Amino acid sequence: MEVTFQDLITSIGVSVQEARRAIEDAAMELYFQGYEKDSADQPVYTPIQRRIRLPLGTASGKILEVPVTALYHHNVMELDNVTVKLKFLPCGVSQSGEKKGLLLDVQPSENEEHPELPYSELSLSFQSSSAPEGMARVNEHSLKPLS
Repeated sequence: MEVTFQDLITSIGVSVQEARRAIEDAAMELYFQGYEKDSADQPVYTPIQRRIRLPLGTASGKILEVPVTALYHHNVMELDNVTVKLKFLPCGVSQSGEKKGLLLDVQPSENEEHPELPYSELSLSFQSSSAPEGMARVNEHSLKPLS
């Protein structure tokens, strides 16, 4: 399969970004499962709370109303570093239309027809910046009344 170098790099980059966005969306969806939404036109989210007796394991003690989100694990899965390795064979230059540039053959190097062809390997590394702290801040402020 032949593809231009630019199209290959662009599609890999977009795929990594989409995977990161999907992980963030899933984390947000999970987080909001800890809230109830009222039925207003501009909804207000109220934390779902659990009653916990402290100290644990005793019949007497102080009963606390604890937001469920405070019990969630706060380090969600992230794609901090992604490395993509791909073997390819440079196979020409495209001069036609908008698809100008270096053409690559991205078939596996175990090509039985031409095992002597010198495939190259491309390694791309994607690093993300630090994740937003919005959910952590909401949790921090919702727990202040407990202290």
